[in-house]
Amino acid sequence: MEGERLGLTVQQKDGCVVVTRILAGGIAEQAAVIDLGDIVLEVNNIPINSAEDLMAIVSMSEKSIHFLVKKTPEDELKKYGIPNTPSLRRKINEKALFADQKVLTHMKALYDYDPYEDNLNPCPDAGLHFQYGDILAIVNQDDPNWWQARLAEDTNAAYGPAKLIPSIELEEKRKAFVKPEADYAAKVCI
Repeated sequence: MEGERLGLTVQQKDGCVVVTRILAGGIAEQAAVIDLGDIVLEVNNIPINSAEDLMAIVSMSEKSIHFLVKKTPEDELKKYGIPNTPSLRRKINEKALFADQKVLTHMKALYDYDPYEDNLNPCPDAGLHFQYGDILAIVNQDDPNWWQARLAEDTNAAYGPAKLIPSIELEEKRKAFVKPEADYAAKVCI
């Protein structure tokens, strides 16, 4: 669909552009031809050398996009930070008939969140903006730091790609972190 995002994130690792996340409900997941760990070699017959190259070529593409990827052997996925165990999400998708069946759990937001104000967010454009009290439909918890979710009240969102939110574990780590200049216990000497 024109103007719709692919629903994947990539990272430059060891001179390669590697697919590190596939967002639930996005074009990449629906096409089911790109997997985690795939190395993007070309898009529309143009060599890809960086994530910026990929973004530029995809944004210039009008209707169809043709990827040439190299599958990473399962025993090498770990070096890219990708688990080589089958994704729970993929198993759920294979069994689900409707988008609302793909929801793992629902959670109530206990704080406001703006992905553009979060310096830890790996891709603010793929982040979900939510407010205190919103009900979040969690659709993927494979990444220990960044879950994929939709706003449960937004019926149109069930058909688009999921977006990134910080996991509970990441928020607990963030709250537990005390900046050295604010650690008064270490500064006070008797």
